[in-house]
Amino acid sequence: MNTLDKLVESYFIKRRNTLTVNTLLKLIEGEINLFEEKIAGLEIKANKSPSNSGDIAEGIFILGLLSAMKDGTSTPNDIRGMINQYRDKVTNGNTLMVKLGAEDIPHFASRFNEGVPINVQMTIKLHPHSMAALFIPLDEELPMKIEALADEHITILDALRKVVSENNRDWEELVNIIMNKEIPTAERQKALDNLRNKKHEAQKKETGDRITGTTAFWNKREAGHRGYIDLVNDVLNQTDPHTGKALQEVGATINVVADGVSDNLTTTADAYIKIGDMSTGAMLFSYSLKSGSDQIAQFGSAFGKTQWATHKKEALKGGGVERIFVNFALPDSAMPSEAKAWFGKRPKPTPGEFTIAFIKRYVEKTGANEEEAWALWNKYHGRDLNPGKLAAAKKDAYEADSNAVVNFIEMWNKVSKALIGAWSNKFNSGESKEYEVILISGLAIMITKTIEEQDMEYVNIGKDSKSTLRAFPSLMPNYVKHFSFEAREGAGNVLSLPGEAKILEKELPTGYAAIQPQVYIRDVNKITRENLEKSGFVIKIDEIKNNLSRSPDYFQNILDMDNSMGTIFALNPELEEKYLALRDKYSKNSDRTIKKNATKLAYREMLAGADLQELVKLLDTHILDMVIHKLNSAMPLPGETVFHLRLRPRYKLGEVRTYLQKDNGLGAIMKFVKYAKWLKYEASEGMLAEIENIIAASAAAIKAAEEALVPEKT
Repeated sequence: MNTLDKLVESYFIKRRNTLTVNTLLKLIEGEINLFEEKIAGLEIKANKSPSNSGDIAEGIFILGLLSAMKDGTSTPNDIRGMINQYRDKVTNGNTLMVKLGAEDIPHFASRFNEGVPINVQMTIKLHPHSMAALFIPLDEELPMKIEALADEHITILDALRKVVSENNRDWEELVNIIMNKEIPTAERQKALDNLRNKKHEAQKKETGDRITGTTAFWNKREAGHRGYIDLVNDVLNQTDPHTGKALQEVGATINVVADGVSDNLTTTADAYIKIGDMSTGAMLFSYSLKSGSDQIAQFGSAFGKTQWATHKKEALKGGGVERIFVNFALPDSAMPSEAKAWFGKRPKPTPGEFTIAFIKRYVEKTGANEEEAWALWNKYHGRDLNPGKLAAAKKDAYEADSNAVVNFIEMWNKVSKALIGAWSNKFNSGESKEYEVILISGLAIMITKTIEEQDMEYVNIGKDSKSTLRAFPSLMPNYVKHFSFEAREGAGNVLSLPGEAKILEKELPTGYAAIQPQVYIRDVNKITRENLEKSGFVIKIDEIKNNLSRSPDYFQNILDMDNSMGTIFALNPELEEKYLALRDKYSKNSDRTIKKNATKLAYREMLAGADLQELVKLLDTHILDMVIHKLNSAMPLPGETVFHLRLRPRYKLGEVRTYLQKDNGLGAIMKFVKYAKWLKYEASEGMLAEIENIIAASAAAIKAAEEALVPEKT
């Protein structure tokens, strides 16, 4: 049934009377107006992301590993090729399963003994809109002009129309407009411009960035990284449960999985690698993936109730600041009693309350009339401008409480000050070191989602090698004694301003500034030979020496170039002569990249040609000082913020979500932990036992406190 038929039928069903020509014309005119408003709305929502970019990163991450298994190195072109290759093999819109034999992954297979069976089962399961966004055409473009639209573009459009979610049908609607030749050419051109430039091309760029970050992750071999080569070595050395031999000798089935769909009770990992059977096999690696995001956890509305998640058993959602107190093992009594009364009753302002707060404040501060204020609010916050919806929004706003947002922020600020006070009491008490272990372990649990899987690796896939971060959350509490913490206030504006009003930034937010509680690094305890023995930490110097003797890679990563070169040359002048000659050669090379990296290339080649065992013997007593120097250089700086809490409003939906976000200080701690792990700098057995007891007791208390927030499972 076409649109006109539906329109007429609807008219008669509702009214049971005759349809005059004038009435029909009015109906058609109204439908045209609505259609034009829909297009306008699509224009406004042009930059809305099709899906969670983290979900897309999960799929790219797995494809990056397969790429490395082929040739030993993961490459962007290979990943792009697999996206094109596997697009048509996705089933049910949400599942890709590919079985690969030794001939498909030659580099990986070559590391096993000849003739043993090698199989890799790759599985990617994502929500259909994320899967469609992952497999969009990357090497094809839509035409600039609607007149140039041809049959070869149909495949692209069919792929793009699948990028549909519950909250975003923009892609599908734009495709429908482009394909409908009965729509005026000008409107089809608008839709094409939108789909091509602001959606398809934008998504291709984001995918390209994630591909670059993924290849950087798998190809890294520097200190603290565990790339593809390290993964292969770990797989080879695993023991086969049936024969007791290493997998290198008997072969293996490797399951490489990214699953954002299944209700998986065995792991909360975004991606993981299992050996053998999918159900009973050993988990070798598991990864908690982020896609360039600083977000650690989300707690819903600030004063929302804690609930059991419906999509996942034994999982909680919401709870706002109530759960923040619990997750950081702070006493319930630290939260103001008046705040508790807000939970479930005033969890967030309504869309109308947000709107009237802005309208009143803008008019008051600028002297503008209300219509101007409304125009700015609608433009800035992406509201639909059609007359009917605008009238309804105005009615809703003028009936709303204009003080609701200010009251909400006042309550949040009271809670924030209480939170900062509770932290400060802990940090300055006689049990501060014990609490700092609890604090960092709480962060680690929020990253990996459960204490049972704290060995999961945290990977934030950035745009390149520098922004791609890898960390080991389970190890972070082990090194807390190197840092002391303090809490302080930050600030963030909850009622944002339109671009045209930025000049009024200092005046307009008055009353709408929300405190952002922050935890920062107060002091850093540097490592010295003198305090090393007293600290409860050990440097496994014999293991380091063995690693140094095996490979130039270890040598240049453990003992950084600048710190080691002077000592090496003082002990062995011949190596200095060789180094200087190599540096001179590379610095005269016509290739700019080689010339730029002349020092690094000369250093590496000098090491590659040296007798490493003899060199290690020569350095002997100096190695410990070099390792200490490298560890200290990797430590965070006092004053760096570890994490902060923030309110993020979504005005159109009337939502204010509560986020926990990492800052530079936590990134620095993560980097230090990576180096410490790689450099064999570890807590003693006694300290580890003490830390494990603290974490276990804290985790049990936190779990009990969280469950107490929800008396009954529903």
